[in-house]
Parts: sequence; C-alpha cells; structure tokens
Amino acid sequence: MKTSQNRRDFLRISGAGALGIVALGPMGCTSGTTVDKKSFGVGLQLYSIRDSIRKDVPAAIEKVAEMLAGAGKNVLGYLPNLFTLLFIIVATRYTLKLLRFFHDGIHSKRIKIAGLHQELTVPTFQLVRFMILALALVAAYPFLPGSDSPVFRGITIFIGFLLSLGSTSLVTNIVSGIVLTYTRGLRIGDRVKIGQTVGDVLERTLLVTRIRTIKNVVVTIPNGMVLNNEIVNYNAPMLEEGLINNMGYLYLGTKKVDMAIAVFKYNVQAYPKSGNVYDSLGEAYAEKGLLELAIKNYQKAYQLDPANRNALKIIKNLKEKLAKKKK
Repeated sequence: MKTSQNRRDFLRISGAGALGIVALGPMGCTSGTTVDKKSFGVGLQLYSIRDSIRKDVPAAIEKVAEMLAGAGKNVLGYLPNLFTLLFIIVATRYTLKLLRFFHDGIHSKRIKIAGLHQELTVPTFQLVRFMILALALVAAYPFLPGSDSPVFRGITIFIGFLLSLGSTSLVTNIVSGIVLTYTRGLRIGDRVKIGQTVGDVLERTLLVTRIRTIKNVVVTIPNGMVLNNEIVNYNAPMLEEGLINNMGYLYLGTKKVDMAIAVFKYNVQAYPKSGNVYDSLGEAYAEKGLLELAIKNYQKAYQLDPANRNALKIIKNLKEKLAKKKK
C-alpha cells in the first residue's frame, strides 16, 4: 500500500511540476521551488501523451467511421447482384432436382420418353447436368464479387489458355464418346473388334473405351480413335421394329412387293405383340392383291391396337373390293 501511495504522489508532483514549468517558464520558478529533473521529464512525457490522445483519437474514430460507411455503401450496392446470384443458385438447384426426378422415373420405368432407351438415361442425365451447371456458372460469373477486377480477369484468361492447349483432342474424344453412346454401337460386355484389337468392352466413358482382350490384357482406346476405326460388334442386337419396318417400306416404295412382304413377315415374327407390324404386312398383302390375307392382318392389327381406327376403314374397303372380285 505504501508503494502505491508513493507512486501516485510521484506522478502527481511530477505532473504538476511539469505543468508548472510549462506554464511559468524557466524564469517563473521561485527560489524556494525545487524540481527533480527526472520527475520533470516524466511529467512532460505524460502531458505530451495526453495531448496526442486528445488530437489523434477523434481523427482515428473519424477514419474508422469513414471505413465502415464505405463498407456499408459497398454492401448495399452489391445487394442486387447478391439477389441475382441467389436466384441463379436456387433455380439451378431445383432444375437439377427436376432432372433427377425424370432420371429416376425413366430408370424405374415409371416415365417413358419416346426414343430414349433406358440404358441412355445415365449418360443423358450426366450430360444435361453438366450443361445446366456450365450455363449457371456462365450466368453467375458477371455477378461475382470482383469479377471486373484485373486479377480476376487475369486468372480467367490463364485458365482459358490452359484449356485451349488440350482442347482439340479433348473435345474430339468427348464428341466421339457422345456419338458412340447415342448410336449404341458399343455396350458393356460386347465382344468387339476395333482396328486390330479384339476383346470385351469393360468400360465406356466420354473420353475412352476400355477393352479386355482374349489374352486378359486391358486396352484403353481414346474415343476419337474408336470412331475413326472400323468397329465389328459380335454381339450386335437384333434390328429394332421401326428400322425393319422402314426397310420394308423402302422395298414397297420401289414396287418390290415380295421383298417387302418378306421383311414385314420377319418383323411380325420378331414383334408379335405389335399392332403396327401387322398393319404394315396387311398393306403389303393389299398391294400384292392378296385381299383375304390383308384383311386378316388388318384385323389382327386392330385387335392389338384398338386406337388404330384407320384399320377399320381399310378393312371395310378391302371387304367391298373382295366382294366385287368374287362377283
């Protein structure tokens, strides 16, 4: 307690002495006043610090207030861009959810889209998702903080330069992979011959196709090379109903009626539950003049597909022709 009291007395005396000297000047001290040099120096320093605080603190507070006001102004100015970014994010999120819904529905056969085979749902989902994300990134780029800054532009140019170095082969392989996917020329497990390589397809991606040869060696072939080589598929599936039907109509259009009937008969054997194949065969028989066989096939077509009201009209006309012919 005594030490603390002495320190307070020392500061009070030294401060008063310093203030007194400053106020009276060196000539203002009386002969009875004695001031210790050390106490005078400390007091003078304390006075200087107090004077500096009185001057600097308001300036510092004003500077901080200006900084906060500027930051608040920038934040308020960025709010429209922020709302736009949030809208893009939300729209992208729900678009991807809708895409996932269709993917799951097609994969589980709850949803059917004409021309889209079930095996194409996964690559189609991945491709469309990539396009949606790329579009969202392009749309959001101008609204990102600092997108107009030289640093941001420099980074963008650098990334674009790196991508351009390998873009030619990369794009070629990706496009080739998409073509191979949607032409369904190769399937996992097919025994194929690509160039001089013979083996089973293990994996097919957008960039490469992997084949296990008969010597149990895995060969990775870029899709660009796959598409540029002759492909022999030893497990090629049977031709589809529509393709066979079109082939039959090519013969029918060139008046090769017997060839058309042979093709349509093959289609009936391959797809006996399709009303369309019987309709086509009936048309070929009618063109040949075999009216009874034509009526029989049109009746089968209507039985399998009651929505085919045109078959009823044709049956009526054929019966009238047959009746006149018998007369």
